[in-house]
Amino acid sequence: MTIAADGSISVLEPGQNPDAVAPLARLKMVVPGNDNLVRGEDGLFRRVPAEGEDVAAPLPADDTRRLVPGALEGSNVTPTDAMISMIDSARRYDMHMKVIESADENEQRANSLLSLTS
Repeated sequence: MTIAADGSISVLEPGQNPDAVAPLARLKMVVPGNDNLVRGEDGLFRRVPAEGEDVAAPLPADDTRRLVPGALEGSNVTPTDAMISMIDSARRYDMHMKVIESADENEQRANSLLSLTS
């Protein structure tokens, strides 16, 4: 799948000539303005309805806008960092569990020593 600067989305079919591109869809480029956007619980930004509107009306397309390649979808998660963090968390969990088990074993030994002396 490729996304061109004008917002057109194209896809290649399996076995198709790599030089041939079949248009799939076109993104609607808009200028929403920062003052009327809110971030939803799902992480997506939505336009706030104007007074008297139940639902925000769609914004008009702006043909002067262009996409920067590679900037449409970016993740704030680096897979390598996430994996390292998960491994570190698992190791810390194992370490804490071993400390708890050692404390439990020490308690049982101390109780058995105290029961012999009584």
